[in-house]
Amino acid sequence: MKESEKRALLQRAGIAKIALEPFVAGGDMLDAIEHIAEVLSETIGVARTGIWRLSDDITELESLTVYERSKGKHTREKILKTAVFPSYFRAMNTETRIYAEDAQNDPRTAELADSYLKPLGISSLLDSGIISEGRLIGVVCCEHTGPVRNWHPDEEAFVSTVASMVAQLFVNHKRRLAEKTLEESEQKYRSLTNQLPVGVYRTTTDGQLVFANPALVRMLGYESVDELLRMNVKQLYVNPSEREKQFRAKEYTDKVVQSEFRIWNKSGEQIWVKDNSRLLLDGNGKPGYFDGVLEDITGHKASEKALLEAKEKAEESDRLKSMFLANISHEIRTPMNAITGFLDLLKSSGMTIDELKKHVNIIEQGAQRLMSTINDIVEISRIESGLIEIVRSEVSVSDLMNYHYDFFRQESISKGIEFRLISKAVDEISTILTDRHKLDGILTNLLINALKFTPEGGYVEFGSYTEDDMLVLYVRDTGVGIPVDQQDIIFERFVQVKMDGGRSYEGSGLGLAIARAYAGMIDGEIRVESSEGTGSTFYLQVPLVPDKEPDGYIDTE
Repeated sequence: MKESEKRALLQRAGIAKIALEPFVAGGDMLDAIEHIAEVLSETIGVARTGIWRLSDDITELESLTVYERSKGKHTREKILKTAVFPSYFRAMNTETRIYAEDAQNDPRTAELADSYLKPLGISSLLDSGIISEGRLIGVVCCEHTGPVRNWHPDEEAFVSTVASMVAQLFVNHKRRLAEKTLEESEQKYRSLTNQLPVGVYRTTTDGQLVFANPALVRMLGYESVDELLRMNVKQLYVNPSEREKQFRAKEYTDKVVQSEFRIWNKSGEQIWVKDNSRLLLDGNGKPGYFDGVLEDITGHKASEKALLEAKEKAEESDRLKSMFLANISHEIRTPMNAITGFLDLLKSSGMTIDELKKHVNIIEQGAQRLMSTINDIVEISRIESGLIEIVRSEVSVSDLMNYHYDFFRQESISKGIEFRLISKAVDEISTILTDRHKLDGILTNLLINALKFTPEGGYVEFGSYTEDDMLVLYVRDTGVGIPVDQQDIIFERFVQVKMDGGRSYEGSGLGLAIARAYAGMIDGEIRVESSEGTGSTFYLQVPLVPDKEPDGYIDTE
């Protein structure tokens, strides 16, 4: 009993020496192993103690340390192949401990005799398996030299306790290595992502940001990473349906999901982003978090839109030019055919004076129509080339109104159209400062169109009034009107209104384009109000006194 009590005291002291040593809990593992081997040898009183580790593939048992108490020396002697000593490893796996008093003859350890036990003079073995998660991962070995030794149960229990402490040491060391590896990986990850020019993020599965790199902070206009991490990414989406669609796509795939959508930055502006992200699983195989890369593609989207608009504009330009060429071809050939045809008739004899006058009149009308077309082409070319000069002078409103009324009155009579003149502006102002030639050109085009598209029995009203600091001139008719879907394009170059039944009105399609260009040159504005079948009213607003003097300005005063 005294010997037992003595052993118990030594064993408790040994456990305390192991448990209370700081580097056993968190220091270098080799130092801890050597300390445990020394305490074990002194406590149990054996010549040699060893701590061995089993390889992951269970093929080798490597000595981490073997302590010789008489020499106070640690060695790492050898590696034992498990296949060479099958009985020993089979017993260790099934019994988890071997207490062999006569080790050289014990069936579990006899196969070690010739190569290991006899050369070292080992007579008895007290081995305990180092078990982790139910698997043998090493052996704590107490080797007695000299006469065969009888092992006491308390010694067996003590060695098992030490083996359990070594197992925990292995687990802690493995965990620290994993943590160190993870920390190094995380540091490399952060270092890399902090240098990337694109945004990198990590969120929980419900969208809470847990990581963001500086590029993402700059992209979204926030002050710091900490400020951005207070956000949930679901708050950033402009369109909630895009958000839900993306999150659903992420949840049901193990691949990288690529998508484009709009988000809000801190200042409340919308930006387009391209997102490449994937769902990562946690240690239990359940959805853990999303990792993603976010790239600002607002500029790219704008370029795409500009490119598309440019393409559409080019296609529309080609279409309009084709229409223009077809229209101009018609406008040139028609009067030329009339001119050449009736010139051939004039060559024939026997024509009366009345017939001759009639033919000459037709030739004159064709020449005027041809000249009008050529003038329009020349004028639109000058406008396109920026060769138009602005020549401002005092223009009498009364003279302007009367001139155009007198000029077009005879044509309206010949067509059976009532022509009205209503000039309220004459009673309010006498003159304006503007370019008379440009103003005449605008009104001429508007009045020509009104008379062209108004049928016999209708009327055209030409009037004026003042509004604020503007002179408003208008031309109202009871003609065919303009379809609503064409009112935005009638001022474009080469465009003619397409009426039901096809084209039935002559003209180059440049008149209103020239009128709008002239209006802009004299700081004015032209607009239309119309409904199909009931007529149209065109309004021209020009300032009483211009605000600026454009390039090419000439003052005649």
